[in-house]
Parts: sequence; C-alpha cells; structure tokens
Amino acid sequence: MSLPESTPTSAPALERDGRVLAIDILRGLAILWVISFHLWADLTYKVAGADKMYFALREEIAAAHVLGTLTAFGEVVLGTGFHGVALFMVLSGLSLTMNAARRAEPAVLAGYRARFWKLLPAYWGGIAFFAGTIAVIAALQMLLDGGSFSEQWGNVRIAVIGPVDVQFSDALWAASVFGWIFGDKDGSVLVASMWFVPLLLQYYLIFPFALRLLNRIGPWRFLAIGIAVTLLSRALWISVAPTFTQPYYEARVMTALAPFRFSEFAAGMTIGWLLVHRRDETAEYVRSPFDIFGLVVIAALLQMAGAILAPKSETTRVLGDPVIGLGMAIYALPLLFKVPGWLESSLPAKALIFMGVISFPVLIINDGMRYVGSFLRLEQIPDPAWWFFLIVVYVPVGVLIAYPYALLFGLVPKQRRKRAQAASRDAQATPLDAQPAAGAG
Repeated sequence: MSLPESTPTSAPALERDGRVLAIDILRGLAILWVISFHLWADLTYKVAGADKMYFALREEIAAAHVLGTLTAFGEVVLGTGFHGVALFMVLSGLSLTMNAARRAEPAVLAGYRARFWKLLPAYWGGIAFFAGTIAVIAALQMLLDGGSFSEQWGNVRIAVIGPVDVQFSDALWAASVFGWIFGDKDGSVLVASMWFVPLLLQYYLIFPFALRLLNRIGPWRFLAIGIAVTLLSRALWISVAPTFTQPYYEARVMTALAPFRFSEFAAGMTIGWLLVHRRDETAEYVRSPFDIFGLVVIAALLQMAGAILAPKSETTRVLGDPVIGLGMAIYALPLLFKVPGWLESSLPAKALIFMGVISFPVLIINDGMRYVGSFLRLEQIPDPAWWFFLIVVYVPVGVLIAYPYALLFGLVPKQRRKRAQAASRDAQATPLDAQPAAGAG
C-alpha cells in the first residue's frame, strides 16, 4: 500500500523549460568533475589509487604544511572525479521519478521506446565522432610526420603514451552497446566515456517496476532493498568471478551491469520520491547551516571510506562503490531541498546549468578533446599555444561544440517539449477509437 502524500507548502525547486534547475546544476558539477579528472589523469598518469591520495592528505595535515595540504586536497578532488559517474546515476533515478510524478509514467513499452531512442542515436553518433576524430588526427600526423595513414592510425594516442588501437572488431563491439562489456579487451576507445550508456539502459528497463515497488512500500524500505540487492550481487560475483575470468573483466562487469550498482539509482529514486511527496518534511532536516555542514561531512566520510576500503580485500570491495554512491546522494541533498534564490540565477550556476542540460554530448566532445590534446603534446607545440588550448579550447569550446551535437540528436529540452506538445495535439485531434493502444508499436 502506498504511503499518503503530503502537499508541499514551500516553494518548489526553481524550474526552467520544465526542468528542475538544481538537478541541472548538479549534473553540470558532475560533468565538470569527470572531465577535470580525465584531464588530470592524462597529464599526471595518476589514474589509480584514490586511497593513497587520502593518506597523502592526512600526512600533509599532520605535518602542518599549508601549501602541501592544499595541493594534496586538490589531488583528492581531481583524483576522485570518476565518482561523478555515481552522482549521474543518482540524478538519473531522481529525474525519472520526478518526471513520472509530474507527467505520469507512460505505458512500459512506450516508455522504453522513448527513452531508448533518446539515448541510442547519440551513443552511436559518439562512436562515429570518436572514429572520425582518430581519422583526422591520423591524417594530420601523416602530413606532419610522414608514413601511411594506416601506420598513423595506429600511432594516435590518448594521454600521449596510450595508443588507441582501434580495430574494426572494436567498432562492432562498441556499436552493439552491451557487447563490449563481455569482450576480450580491457576496454574500447570507441566506448570511452560512454561506457555508462548500457548501465542507463538497464536502469530504464528496471524503472517502471522499481517505481511501482517504491510507491507500494515507501522510500526507506525501497532504499534498503536497493542496497541489499547491490551488496548481495557484488558479494556473489566477487566470490565466483576470479575462478573463471580475468580481473579486468570482473571489474568491468561490476562497473557496467545494473545489479552491482543499483543502490545509486535506488538512492536517486528515493530522493525523487521525497521531493514529490515529502518535500517540506525532508527539507526540515537539510536546510539549516548546521544540517548542511553535517551532511557534507557525512558524505565526505562515506566517499573517503569507499575509496579507502575498496582495494583492501574482497569483503571491502563489496562495500566500496555502494558506499561512495550513497555519499554522492547525500552531497546532493542540500541543493535539491533548498529554497531557490540567488544561487540558481548566478552566472556560475547558469554555466553549470548549460553544461548539465547537454551533459552527455559534453562528455563525448571532451573525449575527442583528449585525443587532440595528446596530439598537440606529441607534436610539442609551444607553451603559449598549449595553454591557450587548455584554458580556452579544452572545456569552453568543447561545451559550445556539444550544443549543436545535442541539437542534432534532439537532446535539448525545448526540442523534446515541442515534440511532446505536437504529440499531444495529434492525440487530441485523433478520435479516441482510432488511437493506438498505449505502448503499441
């Protein structure tokens, strides 16, 4: 039996074009965090060992080195940027739940069709974009350094030292959406930053049934079930995977398949339910300065615990990522439940909102920028040109390029709103007995 709803009396989250601005701000922060991590990793090669960064920070604090502490803290922030993916998954569950409450969840098959075809063309376009970027760089290397196109294709690199090594079979695996997860390579450049797309698609498949369960049993039992499913599936997989597969395969499956990360999505759905049905009651616990400080501390401790625990043993690896995901969900609470004000209308917020609205294209274009940055470093361009690329081109121009990409694939909210309005007009103009059944087709 579903819980009774409360009628929120506080101002709802500020919206534009039907979107909650706080969610877009959080998406913008998450995307900026992820692409900053990519840049930091490409320049420093410190791609692993977030636990070591926390220990280095502790040592600097103990030694009372102010500059060293600030530097080590910066390393922690940049080196954990991949945690932004967990925040994306939280926000996905939150957005779907709020949209279902505001516009009513469509029939299962109709919902699948709409959501899959919003994401898949942009994903396949990303594969083509990556391949095209590699081809352009190979042609430039051929002109500048000689050799054949095929030779230079093999010389295109990521982070200067890592050859992209893309073969036709990689394109097939990538285009299959799910196939690359089970392939025999550690990863695929053509999937690159889009590896989470299969995860989102799995969440889309689960969502209609998870929403019914959430409405039936309430948020806290639903969240408990989500955490239990995640921990149990991770424990079972870790216990059997080493007996028949390579370690990288074990980690890739746990990263890209929904049962092993469902707690992130469930946490987002729980928050979305609370925003719709318990906004005022929940806001009482997350709005005062003391509450906000406490939530940030709890979230930071969970994030740190997950990063430190994960490498220690098989038992702690079960807990690592789910604990980080819960930390990301708690980080988001103060902004989601705050009364809208100057923050949402500030210039930095507007920039983050723009990035958040088109976050998927921004991520795709940024990966192309990583190839370009590697090419420029290999060609040893002058320092002023490199810094111009880094400051003016890498993120700002990349975001501007991402906007027409988003337009091309219909990912800009106003395009989706126009399509929905057109569909509504068509439905009103069609006699009821001539309309197709919901979910048909």
